[in-house]
Amino acid sequence: MIMSWYYVKDNAQAGPIDEVALGELARSGTITSETLVWKQGMANWVPYSSVGGLSAASIGNVKTAQCAECGKPLPPDQLITVGGRTVCGTCKP
Repeated sequence: MIMSWYYVKDNAQAGPIDEVALGELARSGTITSETLVWKQGMANWVPYSSVGGLSAASIGNVKTAQCAECGKPLPPDQLITVGGRTVCGTCKP
């Protein structure tokens, strides 16, 4: 089952879009780590970074993943998992 995501753009709800499209918007910079996102089953809207930046595995066959802290798209081998969140070297504690 494909999960539909919604996000906030210009103070208005946008979507629904699938996880692949959401990942593409994040890589293009349309969605940042602070953009609020929501899908059915979630209690509240949350920043994109709090959903783990949607790992490469969860958004389909992609060549980049996103730092959960700064939102920068990077090759997965340039990210590490710290405390359950995938972050880049600049953002690691």
